Amino acid sequence: ESIQQATLGTLTGVPSAAQFSQAIVPSADADAMGVEWENTLVAMDGLTLTANVGYLDFEFDQDSVFPGFANASGIPGFQEFHRPEWTGTFAAQYETGEVLAGGYLTFRADATFRDETLMTSDITPGTGPTAQADPAYRDAGTVPDQWIVNSRVALNEIDVGHGAKVQVAIWGRNIFDNGDITQFTGLGFSGAVIYERARSYGVDVNIDF
Repeated sequence: ESIQQATLGTLTGVPSAAQFSQAIVPSADADAMGVEWENTLVAMDGLTLTANVGYLDFEFDQDSVFPGFANASGIPGFQEFHRPEWTGTFAAQYETGEVLAGGYLTFRADATFRDETLMTSDITPGTGPTAQADPAYRDAGTVPDQWIVNSRVALNEIDVGHGAKVQVAIWGRNIFDNGDITQFTGLGFSGAVIYERARSYGVDVNIDF
């Protein structure tokens, strides 16, 4: 009940709130149900597999929607957003025995999955209770099914003497360069978006002494 949401004052539909950069309002009541499954498997010496899968069925009660949001959303109403039905994380990590000066190697790959997700509650380019949804506007604010994959290889606990140990790691984030949006803010007949961080690589060197 009364799920609170932060929004721009201009998006509340309340004239007196328009001067504020942020307002907290009770957006709507909702019905939600779901299930989550987690598993860790040590498949063999040094190899660990993990998985997490979640399912969510979420729906707003349109009769309880905050009046300002109801006015702005038009037809078909205030939309469920940032709530994908299916999510998942999967990872595999392998550790070797000693390979150099007491150090050992760690290989890790992980991936996160999220199915198609609407990133905005308002899919009408206009305002007012009679504003009509626009399929193109909805598509612009929707992220398709996506995978984000990362990897890392590290040489750990290399003994360099005098009690000091070194770790050297090479890593890649978003290695398939997923360029989907992560945020969408409607601006009438257009929208402002933030994109997924581009593919990146790096080297870390850590010294404990």
